[in-house]
Amino acid sequence: MEEWQVPVLLFAGSLIFFLTIIYLHDKGKGREKERRASSAGKSVLIIALLALSGLAGYLYNQSNLQMNQLDALKQQVVDLQSKMGEKDFLNLQYGTTITKLQTQLSEYEKSATNFQQSYQTLQQNYQNMQNQREEWRTRCSNLQTQYDQLKQSYDTLQTENKELRELLNKYEKVPTGYYSTSEFPHHNNNYEELVSFLENEFRMPKGYREGVFDCSEMSAYTEWALQNSGFDAYIAVGKTPWNTSSGHHAWVIVITSEYKVAVEATRSPPLIVYKGQSGYENYYGGYDKLYSNIYQVIKGLGSGEECNWWEGYWGFK
Repeated sequence: MEEWQVPVLLFAGSLIFFLTIIYLHDKGKGREKERRASSAGKSVLIIALLALSGLAGYLYNQSNLQMNQLDALKQQVVDLQSKMGEKDFLNLQYGTTITKLQTQLSEYEKSATNFQQSYQTLQQNYQNMQNQREEWRTRCSNLQTQYDQLKQSYDTLQTENKELRELLNKYEKVPTGYYSTSEFPHHNNNYEELVSFLENEFRMPKGYREGVFDCSEMSAYTEWALQNSGFDAYIAVGKTPWNTSSGHHAWVIVITSEYKVAVEATRSPPLIVYKGQSGYENYYGGYDKLYSNIYQVIKGLGSGEECNWWEGYWGFK
């Protein structure tokens, strides 16, 4: 049934119902009228039946439509119930999963706490190791400094030891018992006996020979003879006393109980330098070095070659 048929049927039904009421109301007015109305009543009845039939069809269709809608609603309810069941199942699964995840999360939090504590412990250990490393680095630096100092001292001692060994080798070239020979009688260390010794007892073993037996060898020999005779004798080295521009020279200084005496060893006999003689002041105060024995000469000059008068003399080797 179309939508426009619904109000038509309603109007027709209402009209039929109204006419029926009028008919029944006028029924008793006479048979004349009854006969006249008989055909009209039939027509109305037919129209009413048609209207009722249409209305019944409409209501049937509406009923079917509503039943279909109800069935559809029922199906939707079933579907919703099914979906709700699935949702409940999913919610159950989700709940189980969330519970597991919460449990794992709790375990992870515990693990994280343990890891944090372990990390803090490791960090503390690391800091302690850093501090220890700094302490060891400082110790190593101190030890390195000490080592460098000891190494420097060792190297210095090695150098000194080498120099001492070389010096000892040079000392060993000096005859044994160099200052303990009995070649000369003992004298008192005074000026009178010094003069007597030089003029009467002392003899130079060789004559002057430059580069072989010159001032250095002759002064060393004279110092040796004076020392072995009891005099306090020294070897002086400096610029040539009588001509300071002509090079260096060696001579002897004797400290007697009375005087300081300069002796020129290249003269024969050795010459005591007196005041007024050429170079007097330089003889007594112009020397650069004053050696107390032959060993100091060797150490000071670095060699004994300039004063080794003993080679080939009196059996010294």
